[in-house]
Amino acid sequence: MDRTGITREQLETMRIKDLLDAFPETAAVLYNHFGASCFGCPAVQKERLETGVLVHQADADHFYRDVMEEIQSVRTEKLD
Repeated sequence: MDRTGITREQLETMRIKDLLDAFPETAAVLYNHFGASCFGCPAVQKERLETGVLVHQADADHFYRDVMEEIQSVRTEKLD
């Protein structure tokens, strides 16, 4: 998946597993917003990010902003 143009709408419908596969660096963001239990939960395989935000009562705007910043920061670092 392209790091340059990822949108909140794309992230909302992405499965948590797919996010971690495509952008493993976002694990820290998931940990910060959803907690450690997220990584051992079987729902990670099928649950979409928007569901995770609701279940964990995370601040959606803050969560998606943090995910997008993390994805884009890796791209910037690799270009430098």
